[in-house]
Amino acid sequence: MRKELYRLGIIAVLLAGIIIYVDFNNRISSFSTPTEALRNLEDPTLEIQEILETIYVDDHYAYLYFYSEITEPKDYICVSTFRKGTYGWKYVDMFGGGKITKDNTNGSLKSGDGDYLLGFATAEVASVQLEEQKADLLPLVGTDFQLWVFHRLDPALIDREIQFFDTNGKVIH
Repeated sequence: MRKELYRLGIIAVLLAGIIIYVDFNNRISSFSTPTEALRNLEDPTLEIQEILETIYVDDHYAYLYFYSEITEPKDYICVSTFRKGTYGWKYVDMFGGGKITKDNTNGSLKSGDGDYLLGFATAEVASVQLEEQKADLLPLVGTDFQLWVFHRLDPALIDREIQFFDTNGKVIH
């Protein structure tokens, strides 16, 4: 009986230690904003040169878009995803969006992962649509391009044709 109580006590102490460790780890890896969480990454997959925009999809999920470099400064767009937990914002993942060039605009390049899709548009594009969904348009300062982004996209729509419209509502090819 005594050995059983001793074993049960050791198991209880180990479980308490694991719970305390997990809680502590969640606290030190959570931050007050997605930007702060991005800035505190120890070894980011892609170099973070300048943050372009943070888009909050709901109270618990955010996409942070930023510039990186392939051949010259600010020539590549990246996205990081963040989830809000009990103690703040936590980094989830980081993806490359694409090199900012004329050849990659207006449907030539699209990148995404499941529920989001992004690409580039020329300056004359006023609206980007996929079926009934409209994309967010983010101007890329110092260029004639803008970033278009769909969030919480139905995965069934990803292979459908994206349409680009000018200010008069005419389709741009």
